[in-house]
Amino acid sequence: MRHLFCCALLLLVWPFGAAYAHTASNSFIYLQAQQNQWEGRLDLAVADLPLDLSWTLSDDRELNWHAFQQEWPQLTLWLDQYVRWQGRQRDCVTVWQSPALTQHGDGLYVALPFQVNCFGGQLERLDYTLLLADNPLHRGLVSLRGQEGDIQYDVITERDTQLLLGTSHASAPRQVFSVFFMEGIWHLVTGYDHLAFLLALLLPAVLLRKARTWQASPQLKPALKDSLVLVSAFTLAHSLTLVIATLGWITPPSALVEPLIGLTVILAGISLLYPIPVRWRFMATLIFGLVHGFGFATMLGELIAASGQRIWGLVGFNLGIEVAQLAVVGVVLPLLFLIRNLIIYRRVLLPLASGVIGFLGLGWTVQALTG
Repeated sequence: MRHLFCCALLLLVWPFGAAYAHTASNSFIYLQAQQNQWEGRLDLAVADLPLDLSWTLSDDRELNWHAFQQEWPQLTLWLDQYVRWQGRQRDCVTVWQSPALTQHGDGLYVALPFQVNCFGGQLERLDYTLLLADNPLHRGLVSLRGQEGDIQYDVITERDTQLLLGTSHASAPRQVFSVFFMEGIWHLVTGYDHLAFLLALLLPAVLLRKARTWQASPQLKPALKDSLVLVSAFTLAHSLTLVIATLGWITPPSALVEPLIGLTVILAGISLLYPIPVRWRFMATLIFGLVHGFGFATMLGELIAASGQRIWGLVGFNLGIEVAQLAVVGVVLPLLFLIRNLIIYRRVLLPLASGVIGFLGLGWTVQALTG
Protein backbone atom coordinates (compact mmCIF):
# COMPACT_ATOMS: atom_id res chain seq x y z
CA MET A 1 0.00 0.00 0.00
CA ARG A 2 2.85 2.38 0.88
CA HIS A 3 4.51 1.82 -2.49
CA LEU A 4 1.19 2.25 -4.29
CA PHE A 5 0.66 5.57 -2.51
CA CYS A 6 4.16 6.72 -3.41
CA CYS A 7 3.66 5.84 -7.08
CA ALA A 8 0.35 7.68 -7.18
CA LEU A 9 1.93 10.76 -5.63
CA LEU A 10 4.80 10.66 -8.12
CA LEU A 11 2.34 10.61 -10.99
CA LEU A 12 0.68 13.67 -9.50
CA VAL A 13 3.90 15.66 -9.09
CA TRP A 14 5.22 14.83 -12.59
CA PRO A 15 3.07 17.40 -14.41
CA PHE A 16 3.73 19.88 -11.59
CA GLY A 17 7.47 19.50 -12.12
CA ALA A 18 7.22 19.83 -15.86
CA ALA A 19 5.00 22.87 -15.65
CA TYR A 20 6.66 24.78 -12.83
CA ALA A 21 10.36 24.13 -13.20
CA HIS A 22 10.82 27.56 -14.71
CA THR A 23 7.60 29.48 -14.18
CA ALA A 24 9.54 32.74 -13.79
CA SER A 25 10.04 34.63 -17.05
CA ASN A 26 12.07 37.70 -17.90
CA SER A 27 11.75 40.49 -20.41
CA PHE A 28 14.63 42.85 -21.13
CA ILE A 29 14.00 46.59 -21.48
CA TYR A 30 16.88 48.68 -22.86
CA LEU A 31 16.39 52.47 -22.78
CA GLN A 32 18.58 55.18 -24.29
CA ALA A 33 17.97 58.87 -23.53
CA GLN A 34 18.30 61.09 -26.60
CA GLN A 35 18.14 64.87 -26.69
CA ASN A 36 14.46 65.19 -27.53
CA GLN A 37 13.20 61.63 -27.24
CA TRP A 38 13.81 58.18 -25.86
CA GLU A 39 14.76 55.12 -27.85
CA GLY A 40 14.75 51.58 -26.66
CA ARG A 41 14.16 47.92 -27.24
CA LEU A 42 11.94 45.38 -25.54
CA ASP A 43 13.11 41.78 -25.76
CA LEU A 44 10.18 39.45 -25.14
CA ALA A 45 10.44 35.67 -25.02
CA VAL A 46 8.68 33.95 -27.89
CA ALA A 47 7.10 31.63 -25.32
CA ASP A 48 5.52 34.68 -23.64
CA LEU A 49 3.80 36.03 -26.74
CA PRO A 50 -0.02 35.85 -26.63
CA LEU A 51 -1.33 32.54 -27.91
CA ASP A 52 -4.18 34.12 -29.85
CA LEU A 53 -1.72 35.57 -32.34
CA SER A 54 -1.44 33.16 -35.24
CA TRP A 55 2.07 33.89 -36.51
CA THR A 56 4.54 31.04 -36.11
CA LEU A 57 8.21 30.18 -36.41
CA SER A 58 9.35 28.11 -39.36
CA ASP A 59 11.40 24.92 -38.99
CA ASP A 60 14.68 26.87 -39.27
CA ARG A 61 13.61 29.08 -36.32
CA GLU A 62 13.01 32.12 -38.52
CA LEU A 63 9.90 34.25 -38.34
CA ASN A 64 7.18 33.58 -40.85
CA TRP A 65 7.24 37.20 -41.96
CA HIS A 66 4.08 37.06 -44.00
CA ALA A 67 2.04 35.78 -41.06
CA PHE A 68 3.85 38.08 -38.68
CA GLN A 69 3.16 41.20 -40.73
CA GLN A 70 -0.51 40.36 -40.74
CA GLU A 71 -0.57 40.06 -36.94
CA TRP A 72 1.88 42.89 -36.20
CA PRO A 73 -0.80 45.58 -35.66
CA GLN A 74 -2.55 43.32 -33.12
CA LEU A 75 0.71 42.73 -31.30
CA THR A 76 1.45 46.46 -31.00
CA LEU A 77 -2.08 47.07 -29.66
CA TRP A 78 -1.48 44.32 -27.10
CA LEU A 79 1.86 45.87 -26.09
CA ASP A 80 0.37 49.35 -25.76
CA GLN A 81 -2.10 48.08 -23.17
CA TYR A 82 0.65 47.02 -20.79
CA VAL A 83 3.69 49.20 -21.65
CA ARG A 84 2.72 52.83 -21.00
CA TRP A 85 4.94 55.91 -20.84
CA GLN A 86 3.89 58.93 -18.79
CA GLY A 87 5.14 62.46 -19.45
CA ARG A 88 5.00 65.49 -17.20
CA GLN A 89 1.74 66.78 -18.67
CA ARG A 90 0.31 63.88 -20.67
CA ASP A 91 0.76 60.29 -21.76
CA CYS A 92 3.51 59.66 -24.27
CA VAL A 93 3.15 57.59 -27.44
CA THR A 94 5.18 54.50 -28.24
CA VAL A 95 6.18 54.08 -31.86
CA TRP A 96 7.03 50.41 -32.42
CA GLN A 97 9.51 49.66 -35.17
CA SER A 98 10.38 46.56 -37.23
CA PRO A 99 11.00 43.56 -34.97
CA ALA A 100 13.69 40.90 -35.21
CA LEU A 101 14.69 37.70 -33.48
CA THR A 102 17.37 37.60 -30.81
CA GLN A 103 18.75 34.97 -28.47
CA HIS A 104 19.07 35.08 -24.69
CA GLY A 105 20.42 32.43 -22.37
CA ASP A 106 17.00 30.88 -21.79
CA GLY A 107 15.83 30.76 -25.39
CA LEU A 108 14.49 32.67 -28.36
CA TYR A 109 13.20 36.25 -27.99
CA VAL A 110 11.56 38.81 -30.24
CA ALA A 111 13.44 42.13 -30.17
CA LEU A 112 10.95 45.01 -30.43
CA PRO A 113 12.64 48.41 -31.04
CA PHE A 114 10.64 51.51 -30.19
CA GLN A 115 10.71 55.28 -29.81
CA VAL A 116 8.85 57.23 -27.14
CA ASN A 117 7.34 60.54 -28.22
CA CYS A 118 6.29 62.90 -25.42
CA PHE A 119 5.50 65.78 -27.83
CA GLY A 120 8.25 68.01 -26.49
CA GLY A 121 7.57 67.17 -22.86
CA GLN A 122 9.70 65.33 -20.33
CA LEU A 123 9.35 61.56 -19.97
CA GLU A 124 8.87 60.80 -16.28
CA ARG A 125 7.55 57.29 -15.75
CA LEU A 126 7.13 53.81 -17.20
CA ASP A 127 4.07 51.80 -16.19
CA TYR A 128 4.81 48.18 -17.03
CA THR A 129 2.25 45.42 -16.37
CA LEU A 130 3.07 43.14 -19.29
CA LEU A 131 2.39 39.45 -18.44
CA LEU A 132 2.16 40.18 -14.71
CA ALA A 133 -1.56 39.46 -14.46
CA ASP A 134 -1.08 35.90 -15.73
CA ASN A 135 2.39 35.28 -14.33
CA PRO A 136 3.25 37.13 -11.08
CA LEU A 137 6.81 35.77 -11.31
CA HIS A 138 7.50 37.72 -14.49
CA ARG A 139 10.25 40.36 -14.21
CA GLY A 140 11.00 43.33 -16.39
CA LEU A 141 14.79 43.80 -16.30
CA VAL A 142 15.62 47.41 -17.13
CA SER A 143 18.89 48.90 -18.34
CA LEU A 144 18.64 52.68 -18.75
CA ARG A 145 21.46 54.66 -20.36
CA GLY A 146 21.48 58.44 -19.95
CA GLN A 147 22.82 61.04 -22.38
CA GLU A 148 26.14 61.12 -20.51
CA GLY A 149 26.56 57.36 -20.78
CA ASP A 150 25.63 56.68 -17.16
CA ILE A 151 23.56 53.55 -16.59
CA GLN A 152 20.69 52.81 -14.23
CA TYR A 153 19.47 49.29 -13.50
CA ASP A 154 16.11 48.33 -12.10
CA VAL A 155 13.70 45.43 -11.92
CA ILE A 156 9.96 45.76 -12.47
CA THR A 157 7.90 43.22 -10.53
CA GLU A 158 4.29 42.59 -9.61
CA ARG A 159 4.93 44.50 -6.37
CA ASP A 160 6.34 47.56 -8.15
CA THR A 161 5.15 48.08 -11.71
CA GLN A 162 6.33 51.69 -12.07
CA LEU A 163 9.77 52.94 -12.99
CA LEU A 164 10.50 56.62 -12.31
CA LEU A 165 12.82 58.27 -14.82
CA GLY A 166 14.62 61.19 -13.19
CA THR A 167 17.19 63.57 -14.56
CA SER A 168 20.10 61.51 -13.25
CA HIS A 169 20.29 57.93 -14.46
CA ALA A 170 23.47 56.72 -12.81
CA SER A 171 22.96 53.83 -10.41
CA ALA A 172 25.02 54.20 -7.26
CA PRO A 173 26.87 51.04 -6.23
CA ARG A 174 24.56 50.72 -3.22
CA GLN A 175 21.49 50.80 -5.46
CA VAL A 176 22.91 48.20 -7.83
CA PHE A 177 23.82 46.02 -4.85
CA SER A 178 20.35 46.40 -3.34
CA VAL A 179 18.48 45.64 -6.57
CA PHE A 180 20.45 42.48 -7.29
CA PHE A 181 20.57 41.37 -3.65
CA MET A 182 16.76 41.17 -3.70
CA GLU A 183 16.87 39.48 -7.10
CA GLY A 184 19.25 36.86 -5.71
CA ILE A 185 16.79 36.06 -2.92
CA TRP A 186 13.90 35.95 -5.37
CA HIS A 187 15.85 33.82 -7.84
CA LEU A 188 16.43 31.11 -5.24
CA VAL A 189 12.95 31.24 -3.73
CA THR A 190 11.32 30.80 -7.16
CA GLY A 191 13.99 28.42 -8.47
CA TYR A 192 12.22 25.17 -7.65
CA ASP A 193 15.01 23.05 -9.12
CA HIS A 194 17.56 24.70 -6.84
CA LEU A 195 15.24 24.37 -3.83
CA ALA A 196 14.72 20.67 -4.57
CA PHE A 197 18.48 20.17 -4.70
CA LEU A 198 18.94 22.04 -1.41
CA LEU A 199 16.23 19.94 0.25
CA ALA A 200 18.00 16.78 -0.91
CA LEU A 201 21.10 18.00 0.93
CA LEU A 202 19.19 18.69 4.16
CA LEU A 203 17.02 15.57 4.48
CA PRO A 204 19.88 13.15 5.32
CA ALA A 205 21.77 15.75 7.38
CA VAL A 206 19.86 14.77 10.57
CA LEU A 207 20.87 11.13 10.08
CA LEU A 208 24.11 9.23 10.53
CA ARG A 209 25.55 6.59 8.26
CA LYS A 210 26.14 3.41 10.27
CA ALA A 211 26.53 -0.08 8.82
CA ARG A 212 25.41 1.28 5.46
CA THR A 213 22.08 2.38 6.87
CA TRP A 214 20.59 5.66 8.07
CA GLN A 215 20.29 6.20 11.84
CA ALA A 216 19.04 9.23 13.71
CA SER A 217 21.69 11.74 14.73
CA PRO A 218 21.70 12.18 18.53
CA GLN A 219 22.55 15.90 18.40
CA LEU A 220 21.64 18.87 16.25
CA LYS A 221 25.16 20.32 16.23
CA PRO A 222 26.75 17.64 13.98
CA ALA A 223 23.76 17.84 11.66
CA LEU A 224 24.10 21.62 11.46
CA LYS A 225 27.84 21.32 10.87
CA ASP A 226 27.38 18.81 8.02
CA SER A 227 24.67 20.98 6.47
CA LEU A 228 26.83 24.08 6.58
CA VAL A 229 29.74 22.15 5.04
CA LEU A 230 27.57 20.96 2.16
CA VAL A 231 25.88 24.33 1.64
CA SER A 232 29.32 25.97 1.73
CA ALA A 233 30.53 23.59 -0.97
CA PHE A 234 27.49 24.43 -3.07
CA THR A 235 28.05 28.14 -2.42
CA LEU A 236 31.74 28.02 -3.30
CA ALA A 237 31.11 26.18 -6.53
CA HIS A 238 28.18 28.17 -7.87
CA SER A 239 29.85 31.44 -6.85
CA LEU A 240 32.82 30.51 -9.02
CA THR A 241 30.81 29.69 -12.13
CA LEU A 242 28.44 32.61 -11.51
CA VAL A 243 31.39 35.00 -11.70
CA ILE A 244 32.94 33.22 -14.68
CA ALA A 245 29.71 33.24 -16.68
CA THR A 246 28.64 36.78 -15.74
CA LEU A 247 32.02 38.20 -16.75
CA GLY A 248 31.73 36.35 -20.05
CA TRP A 249 34.81 34.16 -19.62
CA ILE A 250 32.89 30.92 -20.12
CA THR A 251 29.23 30.99 -21.14
CA PRO A 252 27.87 27.51 -21.87
CA PRO A 253 24.53 27.54 -23.71
CA SER A 254 21.34 27.26 -21.73
CA ALA A 255 20.41 24.21 -23.82
CA LEU A 256 23.31 22.42 -22.10
CA VAL A 257 23.10 23.93 -18.61
CA GLU A 258 19.38 23.41 -17.98
CA PRO A 259 19.35 19.64 -18.66
CA LEU A 260 22.46 19.26 -16.51
CA ILE A 261 20.73 21.06 -13.64
CA GLY A 262 17.82 18.66 -13.96
CA LEU A 263 20.27 15.76 -13.92
CA THR A 264 21.87 17.00 -10.69
CA VAL A 265 18.42 17.07 -9.08
CA ILE A 266 17.78 13.48 -10.22
CA LEU A 267 21.08 12.29 -8.74
CA ALA A 268 20.45 14.23 -5.52
CA GLY A 269 17.11 12.47 -5.18
CA ILE A 270 18.67 9.05 -5.75
CA SER A 271 21.35 9.79 -3.13
CA LEU A 272 18.67 9.83 -0.41
CA LEU A 273 18.25 6.08 -0.81
CA TYR A 274 21.93 5.24 -0.34
CA PRO A 275 23.87 6.44 2.70
CA ILE A 276 26.93 8.20 1.31
CA PRO A 277 29.83 9.47 3.48
CA VAL A 278 29.91 13.24 3.95
CA ARG A 279 33.21 13.59 2.11
CA TRP A 280 31.74 12.04 -1.04
CA ARG A 281 28.57 14.09 -0.71
CA PHE A 282 30.82 17.14 -0.36
CA MET A 283 32.60 16.38 -3.63
CA ALA A 284 29.33 15.67 -5.45
CA THR A 285 27.80 18.88 -4.11
CA LEU A 286 30.85 20.85 -5.24
CA ILE A 287 30.54 19.49 -8.78
CA PHE A 288 26.78 20.02 -8.89
CA GLY A 289 27.20 23.57 -7.61
CA LEU A 290 29.40 24.40 -10.59
CA VAL A 291 26.50 23.52 -12.87
CA HIS A 292 23.92 25.48 -10.87
CA GLY A 293 26.14 28.59 -10.93
CA PHE A 294 25.83 28.74 -14.72
CA GLY A 295 22.07 28.60 -14.27
CA PHE A 296 22.13 31.46 -11.75
CA ALA A 297 24.16 33.56 -14.21
CA THR A 298 21.60 33.54 -17.03
CA MET A 299 19.68 36.62 -15.92
CA LEU A 300 22.49 38.51 -14.23
CA GLY A 301 25.04 38.13 -17.00
CA GLU A 302 22.76 39.29 -19.77
CA LEU A 303 21.73 42.43 -17.93
CA ILE A 304 24.96 43.82 -16.49
CA ALA A 305 27.92 41.88 -17.91
CA ALA A 306 29.00 44.83 -20.03
CA SER A 307 28.63 47.38 -17.26
CA GLY A 308 31.14 48.94 -14.91
CA GLN A 309 28.68 48.14 -12.08
CA ARG A 310 28.79 44.40 -12.65
CA ILE A 311 30.95 43.69 -9.58
CA TRP A 312 28.33 45.25 -7.29
CA GLY A 313 25.62 43.34 -9.10
CA LEU A 314 27.57 40.10 -8.75
CA VAL A 315 28.19 40.60 -5.05
CA GLY A 316 24.60 41.57 -4.32
CA PHE A 317 23.08 38.76 -6.39
CA ASN A 318 25.36 36.13 -4.88
CA LEU A 319 24.80 37.31 -1.31
CA GLY A 320 21.05 37.33 -1.92
CA ILE A 321 21.23 33.68 -2.95
CA GLU A 322 23.30 32.82 0.14
CA VAL A 323 20.93 34.61 2.52
CA ALA A 324 18.01 32.72 1.01
CA GLN A 325 19.89 29.41 1.30
CA LEU A 326 20.77 30.02 4.95
CA ALA A 327 17.17 30.96 5.67
CA VAL A 328 16.02 27.65 4.20
CA VAL A 329 18.58 25.77 6.30
CA GLY A 330 17.58 27.68 9.44
CA VAL A 331 13.89 26.85 8.98
CA VAL A 332 13.99 23.32 7.55
CA LEU A 333 16.83 21.68 9.48
CA PRO A 334 15.39 22.12 13.03
CA LEU A 335 12.03 20.76 11.80
CA LEU A 336 13.72 17.72 10.29
CA PHE A 337 15.69 17.18 13.51
CA LEU A 338 12.46 17.05 15.51
CA ILE A 339 11.05 14.18 13.44
CA ARG A 340 14.27 12.29 12.69
CA ASN A 341 13.54 9.51 15.24
CA LEU A 342 10.22 8.58 13.68
CA ILE A 343 10.27 5.30 11.79
CA ILE A 344 8.38 6.86 8.93
CA TYR A 345 11.19 9.39 8.45
CA ARG A 346 13.62 6.74 7.20
CA ARG A 347 11.14 4.22 5.83
CA VAL A 348 8.59 6.51 4.20
CA LEU A 349 9.71 10.14 4.03
CA LEU A 350 13.21 9.57 2.63
CA PRO A 351 12.11 7.10 -0.12
CA LEU A 352 9.14 9.32 -0.94
CA ALA A 353 11.28 12.47 -1.07
CA SER A 354 13.81 10.60 -3.19
CA GLY A 355 11.14 9.63 -5.70
CA VAL A 356 9.48 13.05 -5.78
CA ILE A 357 12.77 14.97 -6.17
CA GLY A 358 14.02 12.49 -8.76
CA PHE A 359 10.82 12.67 -10.79
CA LEU A 360 10.78 16.46 -10.63
CA GLY A 361 14.37 16.49 -11.84
CA LEU A 362 13.44 14.13 -14.66
CA GLY A 363 10.51 16.35 -15.63
CA TRP A 364 12.74 19.43 -15.71
CA THR A 365 15.36 17.58 -17.74
CA VAL A 366 12.81 16.46 -20.31
CA GLN A 367 11.35 19.96 -20.42
CA ALA A 368 14.80 21.47 -20.99
CA LEU A 369 15.61 18.99 -23.77
CA THR A 370 12.30 19.33 -25.58
CA GLY A 371 11.27 22.91 -24.88
